Amino acid sequence: MPSNLWKITPGYPRGHYWPDFLRQKIVAMPYTEVGDLASVLSLRDLEKLCARARLSIGEGRSVAAQLWDFAKEVRSGDAIVAAKAGSILGLGRVTGVYFFDSSPEGAMHDGVVFPHRIPIQWEKTYDEPFNTRALDPRVFRSLFFPQDVIHEVSDVEARMKIAGLFP
Repeated sequence: MPSNLWKITPGYPRGHYWPDFLRQKIVAMPYTEVGDLASVLSLRDLEKLCARARLSIGEGRSVAAQLWDFAKEVRSGDAIVAAKAGSILGLGRVTGVYFFDSSPEGAMHDGVVFPHRIPIQWEKTYDEPFNTRALDPRVFRSLFFPQDVIHEVSDVEARMKIAGLFP
């Protein structure tokens, strides 16, 4: 198991950009208005950028905290669980570093731009979403609480169960 395991929802909360993530071999987040995060040096600076852009996600952690984790904490080799509404869509490993691409060529199927990107190799995908409640209530809680786009899965037992799903 890698040092970090992250849950991401490809289009919060229903995962409707999963086919795009799969096809483009990425995980990605929206929020073009904050710009490229490569040169942002602190969470506090990112919080200011998000405040200027009037970004709010609703329930869960702040947009700034999630973008910070995405751009600054996710590392090559980390494991990613793509999940939506109680189900796992796919499992992959990060193969590179954060980059910013707001070009129309990288847009999702409906034209929405998710410019904050990380390359990934999808190792396992499910034709039908895998119901996490059938696996373990702890896994379900670890993946879906907090209710946000991305967070690190830290519960040791949940991490072990999820690791068992990887090929």
